[in-house]
Amino acid sequence: MKRLRPIPALLAVPLALLAACAHRAPATPPTPATAAPPSPEPGSAATTAALAPLRAGADAVLRAQAEAYWEVFTKGADADPAGAWKGHEDLLADPALAAARAAVEAERGDGRRAAAYLRAWLVGERLARDLAEPVRRVAEARTAAHFRWAGHEVPVRESAALLAAEPEPARRRALAEAAAQAASPVAPLIEARDARLAAAARTLGYPSPEALATDLRGESPAVLGALADAVLARTDATWRALVADLAGREGMAPEAVRARDLPRLVRPAAPASAFPAGKALDAGAAILSGLGLDLAAQRNLLLDAAARPGKLPHAIALPVDPPRDVRLSAAPVSGMEALRGVLHELGAALAYAHVAPQAPLEFRRLGPGAVSGAWAILLEEVAGAPQWLEAQGLDADQARAEARSAAARRLMRTREAAARVLAALAPAGPAGAEARAALPARAYGCPVEEPDLAAWRLEPDPLLRSAEALRAELLAAQAEQFLAGRAAAPAWWGSPAAGAWLVRTWADGTRRTPEELSLAMGMPGLDAAALDQVVRARTGL
Repeated sequence: MKRLRPIPALLAVPLALLAACAHRAPATPPTPATAAPPSPEPGSAATTAALAPLRAGADAVLRAQAEAYWEVFTKGADADPAGAWKGHEDLLADPALAAARAAVEAERGDGRRAAAYLRAWLVGERLARDLAEPVRRVAEARTAAHFRWAGHEVPVRESAALLAAEPEPARRRALAEAAAQAASPVAPLIEARDARLAAAARTLGYPSPEALATDLRGESPAVLGALADAVLARTDATWRALVADLAGREGMAPEAVRARDLPRLVRPAAPASAFPAGKALDAGAAILSGLGLDLAAQRNLLLDAAARPGKLPHAIALPVDPPRDVRLSAAPVSGMEALRGVLHELGAALAYAHVAPQAPLEFRRLGPGAVSGAWAILLEEVAGAPQWLEAQGLDADQARAEARSAAARRLMRTREAAARVLAALAPAGPAGAEARAALPARAYGCPVEEPDLAAWRLEPDPLLRSAEALRAELLAAQAEQFLAGRAAAPAWWGSPAAGAWLVRTWADGTRRTPEELSLAMGMPGLDAAALDQVVRARTGL
């Protein structure tokens, strides 16, 4: 169950969207009298001069992209992914990429890091441009893939929700088989897309998509692979115990569980009526109040929670010009998943809204997606804490049940991300194919039959987006554990000291990597220990 922001097919480029929030007009926050003057771009004078036009162009494109996505999500406007690039096409030409590469090689410290973030973004956007047509074909084929179920034509993309709602194991098997058959025409289009990606990587000077992906992620294959393998090993016993417990509550023997049963086992347990439509931002504001933060006073954060025709029913955070203009669109939808989606995007939006205004472009809006992703998960997972759930009116049994299923979804996301990292890094040839084939069963901790592999095969990850998802999950759990320690209570969101620490940390943007943020919290570096402990504490394992 991969955690992805849902986006329209025309926006399905190989890079993740950035995130943000909406309700009042964006305004530049007042500058305190004691604030430091804006700092120059990091790096030497020569590098700063060489990168100035690239930075200016990147800033303009990023603003235009965010504005366009805002129109899509809040009004259902038609998407024009190429529109933001009009007048800035030279940014994606070989000379611009060469200038960015030269800056990375010439600089040290923050200057090198900023240049690397800018170069990675340019390379990613170049890939998005060069792969636009095969990506569009894949997205359209996925949208068109339907199967007949219970007398209705159902999109394949809704199969996981149907599996979660289906109480009969035999019908879940039939459903998985029907969805897999309907999705089969998409596979050749994915292969064609990935072949184009390999060719594009070679054009950019990379020997393989793996080399390109690890360069984009700023980490070596050995380090990413070791982290992913260690995550699966550390969390295996907890995951298997949790699946056995959930299976028993569903009336299944643990040995009977198959991958297609997992959406049913980890589905939200809280009744949708407990979380009515239009109240998600109120819940977020209450959490922030406990942290000593006033959402209503965050004047640079535009919150749009209104219902209107055409508005997409998914929350999304968009950093139009962080920190001065950050926006969040949230539709009034009831239920736990909708609430969690709003909290997730609100967490990302808050980080963008608190980044230091004098920070360079690269640290305000580029860099590892795992950083903003961690703050998003941190706030979302407050809704997975039994203490918080009881405070929302659930009785103790309901709160424990929802906390258990939320922890299972969280651990499942993390394990799947780790397995996808290992799949992307597996070597070519028979040995690599054998290793890849074993990964789904290892991640899910149960047998995976042929129909259950459809979703796995339809989401290959040659650009290692799953590495960002993995690091975000681990960093979020470490931050949760760290803040609980500072608050001297599991309910860290009731501590103004925790809020003050978050505000100070958010100010850095992406100047520090996920690994450096982990070390700054006194952790030994990114690992799964905190996640494993949080899951066990919330589930009573």
